[in-house]
Amino acid sequence: MIDTIVLSIPQHKFKILNHERFNPSTRGLYQPPYTVMGGKPFIKSMQNPPKSAFKNGVYLPRLTVIKAIRNGGYVIELKIELSLPKLFFGNNFDELENNNFLRIIRLLSRALYSMEVEVAFEYLENASVSAIHYSKNIHLKNYTSCSMVLSELQKIDLSQKIDVGSEKFRNGGHALHFHTNTRDLVFYDKMKDLEQAKVSEKRAIEKDNLIQMALFDEFPNPKALQVLRMELRLGNPQEIKRTLSKIDIETDLRFNLLFKKQISQKMLQYFWEQIEESSQILNFKTEGVFELAESLKANNPDLKAQKILEYIAFLVLGREETTKRLRSFLGYEGSPSANRKWYGIKKAIKSLKYDRRGNYQALDEIGGSLVNFESTKLEDLNSD
Repeated sequence: MIDTIVLSIPQHKFKILNHERFNPSTRGLYQPPYTVMGGKPFIKSMQNPPKSAFKNGVYLPRLTVIKAIRNGGYVIELKIELSLPKLFFGNNFDELENNNFLRIIRLLSRALYSMEVEVAFEYLENASVSAIHYSKNIHLKNYTSCSMVLSELQKIDLSQKIDVGSEKFRNGGHALHFHTNTRDLVFYDKMKDLEQAKVSEKRAIEKDNLIQMALFDEFPNPKALQVLRMELRLGNPQEIKRTLSKIDIETDLRFNLLFKKQISQKMLQYFWEQIEESSQILNFKTEGVFELAESLKANNPDLKAQKILEYIAFLVLGREETTKRLRSFLGYEGSPSANRKWYGIKKAIKSLKYDRRGNYQALDEIGGSLVNFESTKLEDLNSD
C-alpha cells in the first residue's frame, strides 16, 4: 500500500493559526514587513515534529510552507509529508487497507490542528499528490534471510528494463537501491533498518523510526524475523504520471484517487515483473557446469564449441557475481560500443534453449506476496 506521501494544499485551502510554530516564522509571508526573497524563486518555512512526540507514541507530519513566484505573481502552498501507516498504526510494519482512508483524513486533520494549522477534510481528501512511496512488507519464511534475497537481486541487470541510473548497496548490505533522479526502487531488511535507527536515526533508510523503537520488545525472538521491504519512491508529479501510464492508469493526482490498494499492487508488480524477466537468464537447471554445457549443446545443435564455452562463462559468472562487476571484468561498460557488446551477448543468451530451473525460492515468495497482496500485520509476525 502507500507509505510516505507528500500532499500539496494551495493558499486559500489552509489556515495557519500560529505563524511562530514555523521556522522561520510564516508571518512575513503574509503580513508586512514581508520576508525578502532576495532574488530567489521561492522561500520556505518549516515545522518538523519534535522527537518527544515520537518517543511518546504521537506521530506528526512534516510541514513546509512555500512562497514562490509563478506566472508573474506570488503563490503560497502548504506541503504535508507523512507516513500514512505511522499516522494510523504508530508503525509501518502494519499495512493499510482501502477502508482506512476516512479515518486517515480525520487523524491527519487532528494532527495538523495540534500543529496549529487548519485544513478542512474536503481539502485533505482532494489534495494534490506531489510525491508518493508505494511499499510492501514481505515476511520471509522457510529459512530464507533478507540478505540472501538482496544478494540475489544485485546480480540482476535492470539497466534496460527499468531505466536504472545507478544501483548501490547501503547500510552494510541491508538495502539495495535502483535509483534515478526522480525514482528509487529499494529493497531493504526492515528489522536491520530498525536496529540501525537505534544506533542513529541517520543510519536508517527511513525517517521517524523513533515512534516504533519498542515495537518488538514483547516479541519472543525478534532477531529471527525476516521482513523484506519493497518500496517504489516516486519523487515528483511527472514521475508519478509517467509510472501510472506504464500500468495503463489515467487519473488525476489527488489523494483520494491514488489511495487504492489496486494501484499500489499494480505499481509494485510492474517493477517486479521486470526483475523476474531479467533474472530468468541466470536460472539454469543443472547440477554442475558440465551439465550446463551438455544442456546447451543438446538444445542448440548449431552452436559451436567456442560459443558454448563463452556463454557458459557468462552464465556461471553472472550467477556468482554482480552485473556491475561482471561488466567491468569483461570490459563491457563505458563506451557505446562496449554497451552494444554487453547487450548483444545478453540477447544471444536469452534466445538460447537450455534447461532452466524455477526462480530462487525467496524470489518466488516475493512474487507470490505481490500477487496475493494481503496486508502484513504485526500480530501475524508475532504468531509465527
